[in-house]
Amino acid sequence: MNYCAKGGIADQTVYSAEKAGKNKKDGVYLPMKTSDDRIADVSRYGGFTKLSVSYFFLVEHEVKGKRIRTIEAMPVYLVPKIVDDDALKKYVENDLGLINPRICLNRIKVYSKLRINGFDCYLSGKTGNQLLMVNAEELKLGNKLARYAKKMKKVVDMKLTDEQIRLDAARIAKKIEGDEIGITREDNIRFYEFLKQKHTTGIFGKRPNPVGKKLQKRQPAFENLSLEQQVSVLQEIMKLSGRVNGADLTLIGESSNTGNSKINKRISDLKNCKLISQSVTGLFEQKTDLLTL
Repeated sequence: MNYCAKGGIADQTVYSAEKAGKNKKDGVYLPMKTSDDRIADVSRYGGFTKLSVSYFFLVEHEVKGKRIRTIEAMPVYLVPKIVDDDALKKYVENDLGLINPRICLNRIKVYSKLRINGFDCYLSGKTGNQLLMVNAEELKLGNKLARYAKKMKKVVDMKLTDEQIRLDAARIAKKIEGDEIGITREDNIRFYEFLKQKHTTGIFGKRPNPVGKKLQKRQPAFENLSLEQQVSVLQEIMKLSGRVNGADLTLIGESSNTGNSKINKRISDLKNCKLISQSVTGLFEQKTDLLTL
């Protein structure tokens, strides 16, 4: 469900004056006490960063003589001051320094659904000049793969060793044909290839920061892992098909935050970007083209 955030205005960590004065890449700094001008200088007294976002808005403005569109964030602490579109326009001109701005859409709630280049995702936050996205697509599994995924989750939850996994597989193999399945290297590889296809030519190949080529490159490394490690990697890849943003694929030579889904706030560079408003039941939806609005 999308919403406008309230409550805390920032991460409660107070950053030093040296960091606030020199390292601007961490974002906007807010004084510890805005009502006292004597300590409002963050370059001398430090302050807060990682400001909490209440909502987003779409603005068209000019950069080097070219009209572009960006999705900007509205900090929680400024919400009481932005009472109408005129106040919002003054904010983007005076505080954000945007040239000849036009407010295209004055409110996009946190966790609104966006369809970006054909892929559905939720707008969850921002970091620097990038917007954080969370997957809104569902991974579709057949009955056999779904049961295998459930079995792998059990292996991870119970922290089974390779020997315990093999014993479990041997126990199941002795049973007469039934619904139970064991964990094997061959089935792990088949599951990996299934996920690889989903992240290359499948729907997840369209997600921001796709991982299909990385999975293709790292398959030999995956095949050389132990059973326990293979299961762990498969579970991490499946996170990218859910709501988790980023997977730990260090076991196959990738980073601990592979596939972290971000887009630049400058959406005019995208092929298409639509805001999807859905009914409570999800049966009806309204699409708003953010590139032509």
